[in-house]
Amino acid sequence: MANLASPNSKGYDKRRSLQRYFKKPKFAALDGVIRTKVGFTGGKTLNPTYRNLGDHTETVQIEYDPKIISYEELLAKFWTSHNSTTKRSNQYMSAIFYHDDKQHEAAKQSMADRQKQASRKIVTVIKPASKFYLAEDYHQKYLFRQNRDLVQLLKLSDQEIVSSPLVAKLNALCGNYISTDGLKTTINSNPKLYSLSSKTTDKLFSLLENGSSQSW
Repeated sequence: MANLASPNSKGYDKRRSLQRYFKKPKFAALDGVIRTKVGFTGGKTLNPTYRNLGDHTETVQIEYDPKIISYEELLAKFWTSHNSTTKRSNQYMSAIFYHDDKQHEAAKQSMADRQKQASRKIVTVIKPASKFYLAEDYHQKYLFRQNRDLVQLLKLSDQEIVSSPLVAKLNALCGNYISTDGLKTTINSNPKLYSLSSKTTDKLFSLLENGSSQSW
């Protein structure tokens, strides 16, 4: 995964930052974030699982379009998404995993800026990115999976749920991190990215407008 520091063929960058809570898809709600995947990184234990994490940290992998959102903006969201002054176990610690010197400097600067606003010492760890292991399927897009209407409409495999840009946004919608109107605007702005037929798009928008049998 070392190549994740460089733009891929689609012009997107993949980056990793900590999200302590698998069930809160705050990053996916941001304009310019393409995909998110939750998993484990930072340790040496081979093939970690949620029940056997070893020395790894729970992490979110973020793929984004740098033409729309910058790494610095992701860092800004990172700092406002959790309490970075509380010491926690390795599993839940606050951490930023950087992929190159530029990211390293940006992370250190953002932490220094954040420290000026904090009343206590920030304990966030900044360290080089290492191998990223995907968490189990039931952790991926957790809130989306709880919404039967959306799951039945899209009929996606577990692998598709993990990698789908659309499901990343729908997961954020289910957590009330993005509005229905905001989601519709996002989909309409780049229909190719979200890979929806006009028929499925109409059904999805109708479902969103009429409300699901489950609240989001």
